[in-house]
Amino acid sequence: MKIPKRIANTLINALKGGVVPRIGLPYITVGREAEINALLHDVEIIADGGAAFRFISGKYGSGKSFLLQTIRNYCMDRNFVVMDADLSPERRLQGTRGQGLATYKELVQNMSVKTRPEGGALPLVLDRWISGVESAVAADTGLSYDNLEFSALVRQKIFTVINDLNGMVYGYDFARLLTLYYQAYVTVRMIPKPKSSAGSAESTRPKQKPGGIWASTSLLPTTTGTNISRFSQLS
Repeated sequence: MKIPKRIANTLINALKGGVVPRIGLPYITVGREAEINALLHDVEIIADGGAAFRFISGKYGSGKSFLLQTIRNYCMDRNFVVMDADLSPERRLQGTRGQGLATYKELVQNMSVKTRPEGGALPLVLDRWISGVESAVAADTGLSYDNLEFSALVRQKIFTVINDLNGMVYGYDFARLLTLYYQAYVTVRMIPKPKSSAGSAESTRPKQKPGGIWASTSLLPTTTGTNISRFSQLS
């Protein structure tokens, strides 16, 4: 069995550091067939529109994180969006000092998809979703993307698509946030590419226009603790 050099280096470096590698796990997964099959059954249920929830317990070093990372990679191959986080005193399911919010931030920052398996996939997911909304509006109206009315119809479509969330806490605010992100998305798309020489980071960085917003994510180091994962499938 031949392992690509990039994946082999990642595996070796991760194992040297005593951490579970995020890619290449199928090459070193041995003896976990029963557990993997049980979790893959849950994945199939989720793919069919259902839901599943499991606790995985074991002694330190028994392979809990390794097992979850293995399932995580399988889910991404199946076009799932995967989120994971390590729980710690600073990151809990709830707390009086923002520990729950810290856990949520960790989950979002570690959001991963097949084309971005190491996290930071939130802008990619949002851009793909917005592109789908735009395509639907363009097909329904026949308007071009640079039409002013087109942008207004897309914002209206965003509210319509996530209408089911309006009854939830902050559902309307979430819809509003997506429309603001869409405005920034359009703003960046309309900025002409710079004509200056390539290689200059400052010259190739687009300038922000008034009213625009930027969305970015970054990875934070995790600490050893309980691992939680969230799997959802892209439509």
